[in-house]
Amino acid sequence: MKRAVILPIALAVAGGAIWGCKIRTDGSDATHKNASPPAQVQPPDTTVTDSTAVFQRAFWKRPTAADKILHAERREWKDENAVSRWQWFLEVEPSPEIVSHLRENNSFRLQSAGTAAIPADAPDWFIRNTKDTEILAAPGGGMSLIFTPGDAKLYAMGAGGGFRAGAPETPAPVPTTPVTTGRFPNTPPPNPAKK
Repeated sequence: MKRAVILPIALAVAGGAIWGCKIRTDGSDATHKNASPPAQVQPPDTTVTDSTAVFQRAFWKRPTAADKILHAERREWKDENAVSRWQWFLEVEPSPEIVSHLRENNSFRLQSAGTAAIPADAPDWFIRNTKDTEILAAPGGGMSLIFTPGDAKLYAMGAGGGFRAGAPETPAPVPTTPVTTGRFPNTPPPNPAKK
């Protein structure tokens, strides 16, 4: 009987300890002061700062003349000449068209989120304090949009993995039936009458 009581209590204590160890991601200054320093990360193999190219790859459309891109950065890590991981950041004074594309049309199926996990290695110009902002994020992570009040600025970030190599081609199966050399098979067909 005692074991039946002790096991749930032990699981509850372990769950509470894990929950208590989570780092806050609400964008407040306390989060960044108390967070542990980031682990040494391999620098990207390629960094692109062409604002139009980063905008186009992030939002799958070219910026209009009304979109003022203040900062843009895309990082890529390669493995055997193929992109294995990528990450991008944007700071934009958005046009009503891109706001409509991202928010009203919800082209990337983002959901309202209370917080955004800003990576420790984000560029210096990227927003850190997300208080009083509207945040849309992909359910599994990967893409986040941070709108300042009145849509004055849009901060956007995304990350993901590259394409993985496919499985090696399987060899053709070896026939299991005997190969015939003539018109008729080497063995007679089964006869259900003979047992």
